[in-house]
Amino acid sequence: MRFPPSTRVRVLQHDAIREDFPPETFDLVHAGTLLCHLPQREELLHRAVGRVRPGSWLVIEDLSVRPVDASAHPLFRNGLYNL
Repeated sequence: MRFPPSTRVRVLQHDAIREDFPPETFDLVHAGTLLCHLPQREELLHRAVGRVRPGSWLVIEDLSVRPVDASAHPLFRNGLYNL
């Protein structure tokens, strides 16, 4: 990810399983195609929720290997076609 030179951004990468941060530390927490690969995904998701400041962003992008039409969730089934 690149930001204009005038943007004050500090990008951190860390081991989500072994490392932790104090609550409400970040304005943005992003995990891309991470949680679907880890057995402790729900615990890590709850920890990530706690790391963002109120009014900030948590962005989770994960892989779905199931056919969209086979999903039990109507919003998921229909949502991808309505982008």
